[in-house]
Amino acid sequence: RQAPTASLTKRLIELYRRRRELLESSPRRREVLEACLNSNMLVSTRSIIFHERIRDAETTLQLARTKNLRAVMDNSQLSASERRVDMDMFRSGSSNVLVAVRTIDEGIDVPDAKLAIIVHGTSSSRQRIQRIGRVVRPTGETAMVVSILARNSSEEFHIGARDFLLVGRDRIAHHLWNDQPIDELLELSCSTYTPTNLEVAD
Repeated sequence: RQAPTASLTKRLIELYRRRRELLESSPRRREVLEACLNSNMLVSTRSIIFHERIRDAETTLQLARTKNLRAVMDNSQLSASERRVDMDMFRSGSSNVLVAVRTIDEGIDVPDAKLAIIVHGTSSSRQRIQRIGRVVRPTGETAMVVSILARNSSEEFHIGARDFLLVGRDRIAHHLWNDQPIDELLELSCSTYTPTNLEVAD
């Protein structure tokens, strides 16, 4: 079996990048996120919204503010003083929504939050553990993580079908979103959908 040539490897990397961008920029994903921003859960709950790209996070920040949510941002392009001010606002409660881009995955002291929305899935177990750990604390206090995953994609195969390994099967509920209010789905304690696992898919 021959090893792939350099040009083929480069082509495969480019196709993978384009596929990831298509998944991340899906209009349907943005609609689900907007439904989350329209819900009651973000009004008074200290929340973190995780993004992979700064431009997407900036769009979310502006959208959150148009919905009168008290939102601030943390990303690597902000100055140290800007990041400190925003984090202080989140810590004090004057802002209760933090839109973040990877920078708080680890190594940053972030105030306790009760809700995390992971807008883009990542197959990195370490990164998911870090993000889930921002709200799921050893104290046992009630917290929630909402992951937005694309159906019939690598996100569903490698993340949705395996998250129970990270937090336990009895702590996860999967749902298909069909334009209903997000609050209605989150009130359901049992899954209404079973993600496909690539290892058992046809």
